Amino acid sequence: LIDNVMEGDWLGEKINPTEGKPGMTVTGKVLPARKGIDFKLKYDKKTVEEHEEEYKTVLRAKTNGAVKFDGEEIRVDNHLIISGDVGYETGNISFEGYVTVKGTVKDGFSVQARNDISIQGSMGLGVINKIASKEGSIYIGGGIFGKNVSVIQAKKSVFIKYCNECKITAGEDINIGFYALDSNLYAKKVIMDSKHGKIIGGSINAEIQVIASVIGNKSGKRTHISISGFDREAIKHEFELLLKKYKAALDEIERAKQRIEKYVNGKEYNQYPRKYEDMLDEVRLMDEYRKRLQQVLETKGEGEVDVSEAAYPETHIEIKNMQKKIDSIVKGSFYALNGELHHN
Repeated sequence: LIDNVMEGDWLGEKINPTEGKPGMTVTGKVLPARKGIDFKLKYDKKTVEEHEEEYKTVLRAKTNGAVKFDGEEIRVDNHLIISGDVGYETGNISFEGYVTVKGTVKDGFSVQARNDISIQGSMGLGVINKIASKEGSIYIGGGIFGKNVSVIQAKKSVFIKYCNECKITAGEDINIGFYALDSNLYAKKVIMDSKHGKIIGGSINAEIQVIASVIGNKSGKRTHISISGFDREAIKHEFELLLKKYKAALDEIERAKQRIEKYVNGKEYNQYPRKYEDMLDEVRLMDEYRKRLQQVLETKGEGEVDVSEAAYPETHIEIKNMQKKIDSIVKGSFYALNGELHHN
């Protein structure tokens, strides 16, 4: 049901009209040639282009995406919207763009995309195969019962209501609303809801910080939290250098804006708007990175586990290779600083 195409793929064609050839009736009367009618191909010029190839006009995709028809016009869309569930009707989804699933993903099926993936159904997921975003984030409206089969991978962040017996890997943050039960999580930061978020069993592996209301449970469920940690001085130095570069870029943008206004009616005008847009994109990326570095510096020490309500016995905390086994119910912040593990 989904026509996924790559740049340059064939989308359709027409045979160009000719002058025609004379004909003849059964009685021998000559019929004059009738010239062919040239019908116009209707397509979105931003995503589809014409090519003249051997007496034919061929339509080819200008970008990767999904083929869509807007009335009679063909186009290639980089946002694939599944109105229902991903299952036998759709097959597995593999798409070079953004994917939105209005329903859920049924057991045994996968959704893979280059950009963000949004699974909006509130029912949650079962034993899916994989949900993976190569360059973006993943949003799951419900939770997941993975039975140690399901895998979720995102280049950026993952947002999910709860996870049970599954593996989640994120290049940035994992954000969970209610609980993580017997799951394996890997990210720079694992952030549970500050009032309701529980980590029970499983293994949490973060680079910077883990935040939760409760870790472990009254039954002594073994739960392992590991923070690899970071070099605060190196991050601080990088942050300061980025600020200088950021301010210099803002000054350059202001000068480019003045040049645009100066040459608005001149021959040199066309080159400046393109440069201006490129600089705006660069500053936007620098600002996003600046915010991430600032969040790292707001973490206590050089790696932190923050427990607002209770960490139960059989909770094992490791920060920068320094270990702490919880023997009685405690709460507060555990963090590494100057080669020591602190708690307050």
